[in-house]
Amino acid sequence: MFKVQLNLRKVIAIAICLAGSTTLFAQEEVGVKIGETTWATCNVGEKGQFTSAPYERGGRYKWKEAQNVCPSGWRLPNGEEINALIKTTNKWVIKEGKGGREFGTSSNKLFIPTAGNFVGKAEKVSSSSDNGYYWSGEKGKMGKAPYLFFNKSFIRKTSYDKNSHLSVRCVAE
Repeated sequence: MFKVQLNLRKVIAIAICLAGSTTLFAQEEVGVKIGETTWATCNVGEKGQFTSAPYERGGRYKWKEAQNVCPSGWRLPNGEEINALIKTTNKWVIKEGKGGREFGTSSNKLFIPTAGNFVGKAEKVSSSSDNGYYWSGEKGKMGKAPYLFFNKSFIRKTSYDKNSHLSVRCVAE
């Protein structure tokens, strides 16, 4: 008799990333641990669902909407988690034709694609898709909230209008 041991997170990751997708994409992990935080390997697409692959940009949400779009067991990163990610070894890379930042080293690598932001109406991109804009869960002040920003040259945490539509990359609860 042999013992079969399943990693539930791996099974869930494959199920989530394949849901609604015609592409057969199976990733090993639903999350990658960078420092003390486990980051989701895919962006949020539709509310409560990850995209089918790490290089897909997914949906964009106003800050208030973004507070409730992560799948069960996931949430928006806080400012400390974003700062820790920024301090991690990272570089600009191209994956599946999409630019983004790769964080971490050796087997613990996390790819986050660029995704332009929307200001005002969600139908029109107001910023280049060569930039990555990702909400944090912090409230911020005066109608603005902190977010992760990056492009080919640099990466930082800054604040943006809460009515803008930015991408979401969740962290494990």
